[in-house]
Amino acid sequence: MINHEHITYKITLLIIYAVLCSSCATRNLWTDEDVGAKYLEVSSNNGEDVEAALKSSGKEYYCSFTSHPAGGLTKACYVKHYPSDKMETVEIKLFQTPKALLVDVGIAALVTVYVIGSVTLDWVLAGNSIGTLESMAEKVQSEIKD
Repeated sequence: MINHEHITYKITLLIIYAVLCSSCATRNLWTDEDVGAKYLEVSSNNGEDVEAALKSSGKEYYCSFTSHPAGGLTKACYVKHYPSDKMETVEIKLFQTPKALLVDVGIAALVTVYVIGSVTLDWVLAGNSIGTLESMAEKVQSEIKD
């Protein structure tokens, strides 16, 4: 026998998940302020401490050490650079929108396939098959005729 409560529970959870995640990627793309931001390497020609200057500037940055095959470490700092033009940001978002839409559609398709597969598997594991469905339909039709 099919456990209808179990199936209803699964379907309800998956529908809630699909609704919450529908268009997540697209929404995140268009609300993200960091779209188009890049980290640019900052170096100093006269040997001054670049990290101190970046700290005082208040800009977002990070520094890392890289090793060389000949030996020794070099300190490199990178500062976050945002596009100067708002149109450039909009252009980047427009070009990334189809990818975000595909991700959203993919999530919806996976949820749909999972729901259909799960219900079908529960149906088969409960001992039902297409043959029993056909015999049940014939039985109902014969009872209607009588």
